Amino acid sequence: MKKKLLVGLIVLAFLLQTGGPIMAEEESSKTVSEALTPTVSYQTHIENIGWEAEDAGQAWKLNGEMSGTSGKGLRLEGIKIKINNDINLSVQYQTHIQNVGWEEDSGRGWKKDGEMSGTKGMGYRLEAIQMKLIGVDANNYDLYYRVHAQNLGWLDWAKNGESAGTAGLGYRLEAIEIILRKKGGDAPGTTENPFIEPPPKSYDLGNTAGNLMNGGSCVYKDGNTYVNFLDGNNLYTSISKIDSSGNASIIYTPPKYYNPTDLNIKDDWLYYYLSPIKYSNTYALSGIYKIRVDGTQNTLINSDFSVRNMSLCGDQLFFSNGYRGVLSIGLNGENLTTLTDDSTLYTINDGLLFYQPADKSLQLLNLENNSRSTVQSKAVSKKSMIIENDYIFYLTFNGELYRVNVNGSNLIKLSNDKIGSFNIKDDYIYYGLDQTATIKRMNLDGSQKTVLINLTAYEIGSEYSQKNPFSIGSILLSDKSIYYFVSGGTGAPDGRAPVFRASLTGENNEKINDFK
Repeated sequence: MKKKLLVGLIVLAFLLQTGGPIMAEEESSKTVSEALTPTVSYQTHIENIGWEAEDAGQAWKLNGEMSGTSGKGLRLEGIKIKINNDINLSVQYQTHIQNVGWEEDSGRGWKKDGEMSGTKGMGYRLEAIQMKLIGVDANNYDLYYRVHAQNLGWLDWAKNGESAGTAGLGYRLEAIEIILRKKGGDAPGTTENPFIEPPPKSYDLGNTAGNLMNGGSCVYKDGNTYVNFLDGNNLYTSISKIDSSGNASIIYTPPKYYNPTDLNIKDDWLYYYLSPIKYSNTYALSGIYKIRVDGTQNTLINSDFSVRNMSLCGDQLFFSNGYRGVLSIGLNGENLTTLTDDSTLYTINDGLLFYQPADKSLQLLNLENNSRSTVQSKAVSKKSMIIENDYIFYLTFNGELYRVNVNGSNLIKLSNDKIGSFNIKDDYIYYGLDQTATIKRMNLDGSQKTVLINLTAYEIGSEYSQKNPFSIGSILLSDKSIYYFVSGGTGAPDGRAPVFRASLTGENNEKINDFK
């Protein structure tokens, strides 16, 4: 009996000894498996705090924990990110830094595996971040991240190289969370808006540069044309609307002795300068106004300046002033700014403002970055100037029309005619001859010159004496018609002359107002 008991104890001891190592091996295997699951850890450099570290009571953060601060208004200035437990998986990242931009664009390059992205000791805020996985195992995981941005709070989740944060707003990042997940799993939250930037700045024009250089008496949009010469006399002119069927209606009649000029349009608002009529010596009501296209809500924007060649570009009005150069002002009268000190002639298109200062050179102001450069240093006295298709077209006081590239190269003379005025539409130059009532058209390179209109004295009207030769004054272009003024003869007391309209090919020419 004792012998059997002893054998049993020996067997039991053997089983316990062999079972123990098997269980330990299974536990060990489980621990190793968990240890090899990759994780992401990250650490930020915080304004007034420095790097998150053990001695600051914060340390590196892991898999979705918040790094940074919330509710303290402290900017993130730098960040380090690394992947743990996978020698075949790494992380690359770059930040958008105040005064620097994206690190790749600035030559600083992407950072990886615990390197610092951002700055230290410079006080620059981080504004956005991108990060992506690299390595053999990169296709097996998704890297999600979201940021807490100034004035916006937590934005949505970005992943795998997408931008998170803001750009162009000047907002600081204050905190960040990063999560590493198996490929194809659910996102930690919504992913719709991880990155916010303002829409591209608009430089849409309120009228064509050519129409504005010719006084802005005509502007068109959505099939409707607005003009200031259909109704009126030598004491005023009204703003009229011509619809797509040719029907005309008055939407605004100004006070006596004033004319609305420099017409521009944006959305359902017309912008104009209420100009005193020549010889009237009255200025009390003059100023920049806006009015809805239905004729309601006529509103004064600014009355401090005499205005010439007013152009709407984007969300600003630009105009020249006889003694203060070129200025800009917001569409509601805000942010009045002097752009040039001594220029009255300018043209604007696509955010580029070309102007002629007192030395008669040609200068460029880039409205996007406020940079300035000389396009043409030679002194040339210009009467009018239009920018179109990367070219600058300008007319001298001698009646010579030139074209030059916007960078100042390839100056060419376009015609040997003596020209009094010109306008541009659809790759054609329309120009009126000086001392003859003739309008021609040519291509932008000066080729294929064609006579469109050649008025006789009879067509102009016997009531206009020909003490001086007739010339084509302003040429205005709509989507369908040419409107033009005939000047040179003596007519109305204020010097106004008859207005004609024709098709863009010169047909159906007719007088539409005598201004007597």
